[in-house]
Amino acid sequence: MLFRSLSAYTDQDLLDRAKKVGPFGYLVKPFRENELKATIEMTLEKSQLEKERNFANLELLKVRASLESILSSVIPISVTDLDFNILKVNDAYREIFGENTRPMDKCYESRKGPDCMSDKCPVQQMRTESKVYSYERVKETTRGEKIFLMDARPYLDANQQTIGIVQTFQDITEKKSEEAK
Repeated sequence: MLFRSLSAYTDQDLLDRAKKVGPFGYLVKPFRENELKATIEMTLEKSQLEKERNFANLELLKVRASLESILSSVIPISVTDLDFNILKVNDAYREIFGENTRPMDKCYESRKGPDCMSDKCPVQQMRTESKVYSYERVKETTRGEKIFLMDARPYLDANQQTIGIVQTFQDITEKKSEEAK
């Protein structure tokens, strides 16, 4: 609704009732032409800004729904910042690495392995060069040591700057055991 409150009355009760309707403007009669023009311009601008905000909110809801859909995957997924803090994990990740994994836990405590904090650590590698990495790693899980095929991708901010890492974990322990036979 654009502005539409035009009245000769200015008592507080009437103003309070007008506020509840949410007009973009309120003119009191008599008014001058320049006041009317300024109010109309401000109303149109505010209306446009509200439309843009509503569109942005709708887009944000779509992105959130998409992210939640991705994180509901059966493939374990972890999002970690460049300071080794876990930002988000999905249920599949918790099932393998522990139900108690929480945001801001350190990744090297959640999923221990021989390469943690070394040059082979994917977070360390991402700090050096922001690209996609694929590798096999042994990690401790709730079910013992497992071998994972891990993919790591840059986690980017709105300016396309790397602020972390998105990792997926595919358990290939059985496949490796079969190959060893």
